[in-house]
Amino acid sequence: THYPFAETITLKINTESAVEFGIHMRVPRWSVHTDVTAEGADLEVQDGYIVVRKLWQAGDEIRLIFMPQIRAVRNVNHEYTIRRGPLQFALPIAHKQEAIKSYAVSGFHDYNLTPRSVRDAYQIIFLDDGQENFGLSVIENKSADFSRPWDDSPLILKAGEHTLVPLGCTLLRRSTFPILDHKSSIADRPDA
Repeated sequence: THYPFAETITLKINTESAVEFGIHMRVPRWSVHTDVTAEGADLEVQDGYIVVRKLWQAGDEIRLIFMPQIRAVRNVNHEYTIRRGPLQFALPIAHKQEAIKSYAVSGFHDYNLTPRSVRDAYQIIFLDDGQENFGLSVIENKSADFSRPWDDSPLILKAGEHTLVPLGCTLLRRSTFPILDHKSSIADRPDA
């Protein structure tokens, strides 16, 4: 699976012999629609879960397809974090990295990170609540290596000339943004 960078998750069931039981799949609030399929299974929605019940045999599969949307979640500083599905996005800041302490383990250091350009570090992207997805576009990075997704994210957001990446793909970053508020569709609390 390429989750959390892809919307589809396939689970393969491996049992020694046929056995009947239910698997509870939590439906995340950030998914505007969740599709669950498993051949021959009974599906039931129960307290925020989809229960997938059947007589399972080795090789059976469950496929989940999530439909995330871009969300802006208000912070205490009255700016907003940008989320899509389970990922929070940030604007990377080009930086210099200086080792300030070394440890006995080879290559393990404490670092001081400073912006290469103070002007670039303070650039502000204004997101527009009057545009679909706040003016952001979802882009699949076709050159990304899914075995190292935090080094080169398979999924990015574009805001004009600016690129936002998942928070874990950055060291120095801006992670909150002001929004030009034209409507009241903004969440005031984080989603699970």
